[in-house]
Amino acid sequence: MDPLTILQLGSMLISSMSNYQNQKANNQQARARMEAAFEAAGYDLSMLESRAQETEDAANLEMFERQRQALRERSKIMTAAGEAGVSGSSVLRQLNQSFLDESYDIGIHQSNLENSLSQINANATGVVSNAYSRRNQAASQITTPNPLMRALEIGATGGASFITEQLEKNRKEGN
Repeated sequence: MDPLTILQLGSMLISSMSNYQNQKANNQQARARMEAAFEAAGYDLSMLESRAQETEDAANLEMFERQRQALRERSKIMTAAGEAGVSGSSVLRQLNQSFLDESYDIGIHQSNLENSLSQINANATGVVSNAYSRRNQAASQITTPNPLMRALEIGATGGASFITEQLEKNRKEGN
């Protein structure tokens, strides 16, 4: 066998080994990106959970304060009516209006809370979707090395080198 052919086969073998090592390194990086995607999603979801709890606590505090304010209003109405010796529909109307105002205000707070929690839920869904998308993207970059294909490449290179050598030999003999 010609030294050039041996050199070509050796070069192909080294190239195949290098390609295998590159593929292996790329696979490790893709796996690391997959893990990082879910780790980041975990942190994001934890943050969203904290924000949901804070939102709920703030809304509950606002509703509690509104209830206290309504109780103060009603106690003032009852005190004023008792001191004046007034009773009847006027006092009842004021008390009913106080209950209606309180109920309306608390309903607004509850609606705002539900909207905020719904938005946080949508953000959480986006975080999970993004994590799966990043994982799938990284997983698609993982390739399985095929030793048979590498052997066929080396064999094809060897065969091509042999044929080239034979053609060159025949050409020299023909001249």
